[in-house]
Amino acid sequence: MQLAGGFITQPSPYGPLGQVIQALPVKIAGRDILVSLLLLKFMFSSMIIYGAFLIYKILSHIAPRFAIPATLALAWNPFVFFEFSANGHNDILMMFLILLAIFALTKDYHIWALTLIIASALIKFASLPLVPLFFIYSFAHQPTQTKRIFYILEAIVASLSLLLASFVFFWAGSKTFERFLSEIQYQLYSFILFLSDSSSGSISFDQAKRIGWVLFGICFLYTLWLSSRNFLSLLKGCCITMFALLAFSATYVQPWYLLWPFVFAILIPQTRVAIAAILLTYCAILAELGPAYIFAWGPSQDASNLINSFFYLTIFLPPVLFLLISRFRQIFSYPSFS
Repeated sequence: MQLAGGFITQPSPYGPLGQVIQALPVKIAGRDILVSLLLLKFMFSSMIIYGAFLIYKILSHIAPRFAIPATLALAWNPFVFFEFSANGHNDILMMFLILLAIFALTKDYHIWALTLIIASALIKFASLPLVPLFFIYSFAHQPTQTKRIFYILEAIVASLSLLLASFVFFWAGSKTFERFLSEIQYQLYSFILFLSDSSSGSISFDQAKRIGWVLFGICFLYTLWLSSRNFLSLLKGCCITMFALLAFSATYVQPWYLLWPFVFAILIPQTRVAIAAILLTYCAILAELGPAYIFAWGPSQDASNLINSFFYLTIFLPPVLFLLISRFRQIFSYPSFS
């Protein structure tokens, strides 16, 4: 496919804006590979800095005491440096647009917030489940019925305009989503593979997939309800949605995807949630050992399934256990009356 302005595009697992971002350093640097590489790393490193600034601004508005710690949790995190400054994954740009959307909500710019969330999904389709959460929150917080109707109309116009403008140069029929659909058929660190393997085959892959989607669906319905309440509940709902997406329904989980729930978690002004989020990123770094040092040796299928299951638990079990234990202690720590 040919994009106006000289960008050459191919069917991609990214959204149309994601394809533009990936092609931009090459377009600027031409055939100079070193300059192109440095531009890509500079661009994503800048997104880390800007994203940290937005976290500071958001938390300064809702919970000032957590503003600096949360800012440092993103801006001074080895996981973030390794995956986005060094490896250059464009998830950081997707999350930057989400942070802009959250910041827009703190200023009551509801249409801008929804538009930015859709733009983030046009970087990577992973943020699509957040669209209804932002829509429900903004709809529920319109002061009158008339404003709710106008919000719906404005949201439809803004969303369709952005989608049409983004896809017009990329549309190639069903081939537009060909690579995305083929990529989600891969298996890596997924609940589905873990459940099928840990059951010794008594649960088929298709059955495990249905169970995973049911679990995600239950979590998603809960987050839809959360998003209708208040701003903090919206953040919790977004965090749960992204975590459940990776933990239950996704068949292909790369370690750097853990940035998605991490950013929402550090925006929630609760110490135990922030610690669990940081723990999640360190566990994700450990999971890089799988494709980097173990799968490269080409283990057998049975060994590969076992390795997948091991690293699935390595990523998701420690932060969940930490949250459960800290919550259990909080419930049963009665105040002293002596």
